[in-house]
Amino acid sequence: MKRNCDRYKRWLDKQKAKGKNQVHVRFESNAIEISSDSWWLDSGASVHMANSLQGFKTKRLPSKAEMKVFVGNGERVKVEYIGFARIELESGFILELVDVVYIPSMKRNLISVSKLVKSNLQFEFDESGFSIFRNKVMIGNGFLNDGMFRLNCIKPNPSIGNLSINVISTKRKAEKEESYKLWHKRLGHVSAERINLLNKENLLPPLNHHDKDSVCIECVKGKLTNLRKKGATRSEKVLEIIHTDICGHFPTQTHDGLKYFITFTDDYSRYGYVYLISEKSNALDMFKVYKAEVENQLDSKIKVVRSDRGGEFYGKFDERGRNPGPFAKFLQEEGIVAQYTNPGTPQQNGVAERRNKTLIEMIRSLMCCTKLPKFLWGEALKTANYLLNRIPTKSADKIPYETWCNRKPSLSHLKIWGSKAEAKFYNPMERKLDSKTLSCFFIGYPDRTKGYRFYCPNNSTRFMETQRAIFIEDDIESDTEENFDFDEILENKEPAEKENMQYAERYNHLTIH
Repeated sequence: MKRNCDRYKRWLDKQKAKGKNQVHVRFESNAIEISSDSWWLDSGASVHMANSLQGFKTKRLPSKAEMKVFVGNGERVKVEYIGFARIELESGFILELVDVVYIPSMKRNLISVSKLVKSNLQFEFDESGFSIFRNKVMIGNGFLNDGMFRLNCIKPNPSIGNLSINVISTKRKAEKEESYKLWHKRLGHVSAERINLLNKENLLPPLNHHDKDSVCIECVKGKLTNLRKKGATRSEKVLEIIHTDICGHFPTQTHDGLKYFITFTDDYSRYGYVYLISEKSNALDMFKVYKAEVENQLDSKIKVVRSDRGGEFYGKFDERGRNPGPFAKFLQEEGIVAQYTNPGTPQQNGVAERRNKTLIEMIRSLMCCTKLPKFLWGEALKTANYLLNRIPTKSADKIPYETWCNRKPSLSHLKIWGSKAEAKFYNPMERKLDSKTLSCFFIGYPDRTKGYRFYCPNNSTRFMETQRAIFIEDDIESDTEENFDFDEILENKEPAEKENMQYAERYNHLTIH
C-alpha cells in the first residue's frame, strides 16, 4: 500500500521538511447522486471541505502551503479558496465552520469529526444515525446513508447576515432571544455572574455576548451600593429558619390600595414569598397563610422565625417591660421559636433586609424601563420575587426554586417586564369583525395560572391574564424620572419600633424568646 511505500515516505518527509502542510481526507463513493447542499461527517478528514461556495460568509486565497490537499486515494487536489461557512441545522442551531477548504471537484461537502471534537462537541452514533451535543445540549443530528453519516441541515439562506467569528461555534438562529442584554432584562436586571451560572445549568439558550459590556441605564438608576457583613451560621434544611421583614410604606398605593409588603425567606434554600398588605398589622394574617401553605407542601414544620423588633413582630415595650403582640403570641402558641435582632442592629436580620433591598432595586430597574403608572409597583414587586426564586444566589448551593421544588426551573417563558403586547383574551361576546387581540402591557406571571398577566389601560377590565400573546420586547420607552425615594422607604421606621429600640437599650433584654 502507498502508506507503506518507502519511496512515498521519503517524499513525504521531504515535503514536511519544506514546511508544507499535508491534509488527508477520506475519499467518498461516487455511486449515488449527491446534493451540493448536503453535509457529511468524515472521521478521516483533518479539515472541513466544500464543493460549493454556498453558505460561505468570507473567503480568501490559500497560501502556498495550503494550495493542495491529499484525499484518501492518494490524489492531490487543488484548493480554490479557504473560508468561513455557516450551516443552518434543522434543530434551529447554526454550525459555524472556520477554515473550510473549497474544492469544486469534491463530490460531497465533508465535515471533519476530529475538528469538531477539538471544539468540545460530543457525538453519539448508532445504527441509524448520530447526534451532536455541546454541554449536554443536542445541537444537531443526522442519519446513515450510503455508508456515511449525513447531517440534517437546511438549504443555505442568503438572508442570513455575515458574522465576524473566527472559531468553530454553535448557536441558535440570530434571533433576539439570543441577546445577552435581552435576557438580562427578562431576569430583572440581575448580575452577569448570575446569568453565567444559569447558562452553565443549561437553563438559558446559547447567548450572544456581543452586547454584554454595554451600559444598562436602568441598572445604573436602580442598583444600590452594597456593604457586606460576615456570614452567619446557616440552617441545614428547609423551614428551620424563616426570615421576615416588612417594607414600606410606599407613597403611591397599588391599584387595590396596598402600600406595604412583607417577605418570608427560607434560610436554607433562600426561596422567598412576598405579600402586599395595607397595614403592618396584617403581618400575622399573612404569616398564617404562608405557614399553612409551606408546611402542607413540604410536609415539615417551621422551627424559628427571625425578625427585627418592630411592633408588628415584637409587640410593645414600656417601663413595665415587654407586652407581646398578636404575632409573638401566635408563635408561642405554635411552638415556634422567635428570634429578634439586637436594638439598632438591623443587619442581624440580614437575610430579610437584603431580600427587601434586592426587591426594591429590581422594582426600580424594572420601572425605569417603562412609563407605566407608579401604582404598578406591586406587580413589579411580585415579578421581581418570581425571578429571584429562579436565579442563582451566592448564599445557596442550588437555585432556590430547585431546592424548594426539587426540580430545575424553566426560564424559556420569561419576558421583559413592561413590554408591549398583543394579547388574545376570552370574550364570549366577540363579534366576527372585532379585533382578535387587545393592546396591553406585560406586568407579570399569575400566582395560580399558567400564562401571563397584562395591564390594559384602554379596557374596562384593566388587569387580565392569558397565555396567548405576542410580545413586542424591543419597543419600550424608558422613564427618566425617579418613581419613588426608595432609600427613604427602606430606612423608614415606625414609631413603635423606635420606641422598642430605646426601651430595649435601657433594660438590655434578651433577643431570643
